[in-house]
Amino acid sequence: MLHVPSHLSAMVGGLVARATRALRNAFRPAGVGGGFVADLTRSRAEVITENALLR
Repeated sequence: MLHVPSHLSAMVGGLVARATRALRNAFRPAGVGGGFVADLTRSRAEVITENALLR
């Protein structure tokens, strides 16, 4: 059986926790402000099309 030092397993556990948190934040929906800023970067036609699809 392979013996893993405790500090190594703690470090790996910390990396997994940070990666999980980063992925969760990356896929979290943007708030109203984030959506507004995203809409400013798109054309009027794109915004209207998206709104029509969401209804």
